[in-house]
Amino acid sequence: MIEPKFRYLSAAQVCEFRGCKTTKLYDDIKAGRFPAGERLGTNTVRWRSDVVAEWMDRVSQEASALAAETSQKVAERSRLGVEARRRKAAERLAQGSA
Repeated sequence: MIEPKFRYLSAAQVCEFRGCKTTKLYDDIKAGRFPAGERLGTNTVRWRSDVVAEWMDRVSQEASALAAETSQKVAERSRLGVEARRRKAAERLAQGSA
Protein backbone atom coordinates (compact mmCIF):
# COMPACT_ATOMS: atom_id res chain seq x y z
CA MET A 1 0.00 0.00 0.00
CA ILE A 2 1.26 3.49 -0.88
CA GLU A 3 1.33 5.91 2.01
CA PRO A 4 0.62 9.60 1.36
CA LYS A 5 3.44 12.09 1.86
CA PHE A 6 1.19 14.44 3.79
CA ARG A 7 -1.68 14.49 6.27
CA TYR A 8 -4.66 16.75 6.37
CA LEU A 9 -4.64 19.04 9.40
CA SER A 10 -7.60 20.74 11.05
CA ALA A 11 -7.58 24.43 11.93
CA ALA A 12 -6.96 23.48 15.57
CA GLN A 13 -3.91 21.40 14.60
CA VAL A 14 -2.54 24.16 12.36
CA CYS A 15 -3.00 26.66 15.19
CA GLU A 16 -1.23 24.30 17.58
CA PHE A 17 1.79 24.15 15.22
CA ARG A 18 1.76 27.92 14.70
CA GLY A 19 1.09 28.78 18.32
CA CYS A 20 -1.90 30.99 17.54
CA LYS A 21 -5.67 31.11 17.88
CA THR A 22 -8.05 30.32 15.03
CA THR A 23 -8.99 33.99 14.69
CA LYS A 24 -5.34 34.84 13.94
CA LEU A 25 -5.18 31.94 11.47
CA TYR A 26 -8.17 33.19 9.49
CA ASP A 27 -6.97 36.82 9.70
CA ASP A 28 -3.62 35.74 8.22
CA ILE A 29 -5.38 33.81 5.45
CA LYS A 30 -7.52 36.84 4.61
CA ALA A 31 -4.42 39.08 4.55
CA GLY A 32 -2.48 36.61 2.38
CA ARG A 33 0.09 35.78 5.06
CA PHE A 34 -0.93 32.12 5.30
CA PRO A 35 -2.18 29.69 2.63
CA ALA A 36 -5.88 28.87 2.57
CA GLY A 37 -6.93 25.34 3.33
CA GLU A 38 -8.56 22.88 0.96
CA ARG A 39 -12.30 22.45 1.13
CA LEU A 40 -12.99 18.71 1.48
CA GLY A 41 -16.71 19.01 2.02
CA THR A 42 -19.42 21.58 2.58
CA ASN A 43 -18.29 22.25 6.15
CA THR A 44 -14.79 20.75 6.12
CA VAL A 45 -11.58 22.69 5.47
CA ARG A 46 -8.19 21.09 6.01
CA TRP A 47 -4.58 22.09 5.43
CA ARG A 48 -2.00 19.78 3.92
CA SER A 49 0.83 19.15 6.37
CA ASP A 50 3.46 19.61 3.64
CA VAL A 51 2.06 23.06 2.74
CA VAL A 52 2.08 24.10 6.41
CA ALA A 53 5.65 22.79 6.84
CA GLU A 54 6.83 24.73 3.75
CA TRP A 55 5.21 27.89 5.11
CA MET A 56 6.88 27.40 8.50
CA ASP A 57 10.29 26.86 6.84
CA ARG A 58 9.87 29.99 4.70
CA VAL A 59 8.84 32.12 7.67
CA SER A 60 11.75 30.75 9.71
CA GLN A 61 14.23 31.58 6.91
CA GLU A 62 12.80 35.08 6.58
CA ALA A 63 13.13 35.60 10.33
CA SER A 64 16.74 34.36 10.27
CA ALA A 65 17.59 36.70 7.39
CA LEU A 66 15.97 39.62 9.20
CA ALA A 67 17.88 38.79 12.40
CA ALA A 68 21.18 38.66 10.49
CA GLU A 69 20.42 41.97 8.79
CA THR A 70 19.52 43.58 12.12
CA SER A 71 22.68 42.22 13.71
CA GLN A 72 24.78 43.74 10.92
CA LYS A 73 23.08 47.11 11.35
CA VAL A 74 23.64 47.05 15.11
CA ALA A 75 27.32 46.17 14.63
CA GLU A 76 27.74 49.01 12.12
CA ARG A 77 26.06 51.52 14.44
CA SER A 78 28.25 50.35 17.30
CA ARG A 79 31.38 50.72 15.17
CA LEU A 80 30.32 54.22 14.13
CA GLY A 81 29.66 55.13 17.77
CA VAL A 82 33.11 53.92 18.84
CA GLU A 83 34.73 55.91 16.04
CA ALA A 84 32.82 59.05 17.03
CA ARG A 85 33.88 58.69 20.69
CA ARG A 86 37.50 58.21 19.65
CA ARG A 87 37.34 61.29 17.42
CA LYS A 88 35.87 63.38 20.24
CA ALA A 89 38.52 62.13 22.66
CA ALA A 90 41.25 63.00 20.18
CA GLU A 91 39.75 66.48 19.71
CA ARG A 92 39.67 67.03 23.50
CA LEU A 93 43.31 65.96 23.75
CA ALA A 94 44.25 68.30 20.91
CA GLN A 95 42.40 71.20 22.57
CA GLY A 96 43.98 70.46 25.94
CA SER A 97 47.55 70.49 24.59
CA ALA A 98 47.05 73.62 22.48
